[in-house]
Amino acid sequence: MQSINFKKFSTLIGRVLVFLSFIFIAFLIYKLDFSEVLKNFKLSQIPTILILAILYSSLSLFLALGWKKLLEICVSKTLDKTVLSIYLKTVIYKYIPGNIFHFLGRHSLFSSHSIDHKKIAFANALEIIFQLLMVLVIIFFISLFFDCKIDLGSYFTLSQTKIVLVLLLLMFVVGVVLFKKKYRDILFQKESFFKIVFVLLNHVAFLLCSATILFLVYFLLFDLTFSYEIFFSTIFVGLIAWLLGFIVPGAPGGVGIRESIILLLLPKMAYISPEIALAGALVYRVITLLGEVLTLFLAKLFHAR
Repeated sequence: MQSINFKKFSTLIGRVLVFLSFIFIAFLIYKLDFSEVLKNFKLSQIPTILILAILYSSLSLFLALGWKKLLEICVSKTLDKTVLSIYLKTVIYKYIPGNIFHFLGRHSLFSSHSIDHKKIAFANALEIIFQLLMVLVIIFFISLFFDCKIDLGSYFTLSQTKIVLVLLLLMFVVGVVLFKKKYRDILFQKESFFKIVFVLLNHVAFLLCSATILFLVYFLLFDLTFSYEIFFSTIFVGLIAWLLGFIVPGAPGGVGIRESIILLLLPKMAYISPEIALAGALVYRVITLLGEVLTLFLAKLFHAR
C-alpha cells in the first residue's frame, strides 16, 4: 500500500513539474520578442528539419539493438529481428500519460516469442540503469575535459563532484539490484561481457548523436557560431535536459521539462538569446516527435524481414 501511495505521489509531483514547466514556457513566449526569430525563418528550412527528423529516427536503432542484446542475455538465446520491430513500434508510446506504456508494449513478446514477463521486465530495468549510467558518465567527462558546469548563482551549481556522487549512488543501486544471485548469474556469465559492452556503446552513440542533433538545430537553423566550447556546451545542456526529462515521473517523453532546461541553461552557455534558445528547443521537440513517429516505418521494415 505504501509503495502504491509513493508511486501516486511521485507521479503527482512529476505532473506538477510538467505543468509548471508549461507555465514557465508560456510566460516566456508571452514576454520574449520573437519578431527577429520569425523574420529569419524560411520555408527552405523545412527540408533541413525533415532530414534531422529522419536522422533522429534512425538513432532509435541504437536503443533497439541494445535492448535486443539485453533480452538475449536474459533468455540465453539469439532472438530474431522482429524483436527490433516490437521495440521500435513502442517508442512512440512514451507520449501516452503514465510514462510506462513503451515498456508495457514490449511484453507482447510473451505471446509472440514465449518470453517470460519477468525476463522482459528485467531487460527493461537494465536498459534504464545503463542509460542513466551512460548519460552521467558522458556528462562527467564533458564537464571534466571541457570545463562545462552549471552555475545558477547561490541556488545551485552542478560541479564534477556532484556528478560523481550521483554516479556512486547509481552504482550502489545497481549493486543492490544485482545482490540477488539469479541476477548476478544472468549478467556475469563470460559470454555476457561483450554483449553488455555492445549495449553500453549503443547507448553512448544514441545519447551523443541525439544531443548533436540539438546542436545542429541551432547551427543550421539559427546560425549558431561553431566552436568546440559552444558545441560541447550544447551537448552538455542537451544531455542534462534528456536526463531530467527521463527521470521526472508524469512527463510523457520529457515534454516541457527538457524545453525548460534548455531555455534555462543554454543562453548563458552558448551565448544566445532566450528567444533563440526557446525557438530551437521547440523545433528540436518537433524533430524528435516526428522522428519517433517515423520509427513506426522502421518497425514495419524489420517486421517484414
